[in-house]
Amino acid sequence: MRCVAPDGTAAVLTPGHADPRWYGHLWLARELFCALVEGGDLTVREGGLYLKTLRGLQPIAPLIRGTAGGSIDPLELVPDGNGVPGLLAAARDHVRILNSPGSGVVEAPAFAAFLCDLAIRLLGQPLLLPGNPTIWLGNADSRAAALANPADWHLRPAFEGVLPPTPLAEATEAQWQAVPEQLAAAPWQFARKSHCDTLGCAVFRW
Repeated sequence: MRCVAPDGTAAVLTPGHADPRWYGHLWLARELFCALVEGGDLTVREGGLYLKTLRGLQPIAPLIRGTAGGSIDPLELVPDGNGVPGLLAAARDHVRILNSPGSGVVEAPAFAAFLCDLAIRLLGQPLLLPGNPTIWLGNADSRAAALANPADWHLRPAFEGVLPPTPLAEATEAQWQAVPEQLAAAPWQFARKSHCDTLGCAVFRW
């Protein structure tokens, strides 16, 4: 963190202790020796981001975003009370957000379908650690293959990496009847992911 921005205090922005990810934010802040802050702890002054303390304003240099990208700045995005007014304007000039808003697109299942080709095109080499095979269903051949072999694939929203996949082999009759209609109406909104067996590990007991 000090190599990224040595002249300020690093901080992890969290929605607060009521958020289910708060413990992870706390652990991350402790491991990286960062301040754990909420939106109300910060303020933007003259293009810079500052932490409000009893000793005055302390500059924040690198910021790790633990909140949703759409709620970090109530002036320009969603005014839900979790963000910092003016943060996006400060990020355009002086403040560096390590996981900038919009970076979550790389977690989208549809993006995973193109990672192998992107690695070769951008890096000149294949992925060192291949991922679980994923195919975007915007292609007609991919849709036909997914419906022909449902036991081997899970269906996922193409642009939402948080929602769990739907195993086609375990789908109810009503869900299975709805799949062709959903794929025909908006096939680009879905991706298929191959089944991945759960890994096991031997445990030694005293």
